[in-house]
Amino acid sequence: MDSKLDKLRDVILPTLKCIHCDGTDLRLPSDESLHCAGCGAGYRVHQGIPIMLKDPERALEFSEDVTAGNRYSGQWLDIIREAGDGLVLDFGSGNNADSFDNVVMMDVFAFPFVDVVGEGERLPFRDGCFGAVISGAVFEHVQDPFLCARNLHKAMKSGGRIYIETAFLQPYHAYPHHYFNMTTRGVSKVFEAFQMDEVGVRLWQGPLFTLSW
Repeated sequence: MDSKLDKLRDVILPTLKCIHCDGTDLRLPSDESLHCAGCGAGYRVHQGIPIMLKDPERALEFSEDVTAGNRYSGQWLDIIREAGDGLVLDFGSGNNADSFDNVVMMDVFAFPFVDVVGEGERLPFRDGCFGAVISGAVFEHVQDPFLCARNLHKAMKSGGRIYIETAFLQPYHAYPHHYFNMTTRGVSKVFEAFQMDEVGVRLWQGPLFTLSW
């Protein structure tokens, strides 16, 4: 894509829905605003990033200690490649500089590399628009993981793939808040709407990593 605004017009806008009325007729009357034709709600666009929050100022109030910029490792890149031309949602992307035309990066903060600002409890995406969802170290930071998981399930196409990593034994880390760690049984319960292929603990989620942290 040539610019953030090009990606917004060509890729992001067709996936968005209004978080107030769930309407899908969203329009871009200027480079700085979105408008819902259904209920009249307006959304700020900050440097090409639509802020789909009821309190948009929160998206701009972040400090360096929440600016995570982890790059994609092998398991993430495999899912992105397998999606082909299908859209992939990175739920809680942080400020990841890796760029793919088909990856929609969503976070609660308007970091420079984010495509959409939103939250999982009011997910700003239409039903059935993503072929895959990836999310790393995010679900411990959401207030309602059950609702977020259900919303992600609705936003995925039938037969789509989701890959989630979340805290098991990790210590408290607030980016900006830390609510829940999960056991493997807990992950299975939160994501019970999905057909579970595998649930496990990675090396960096176990006790030795936790002690070193």
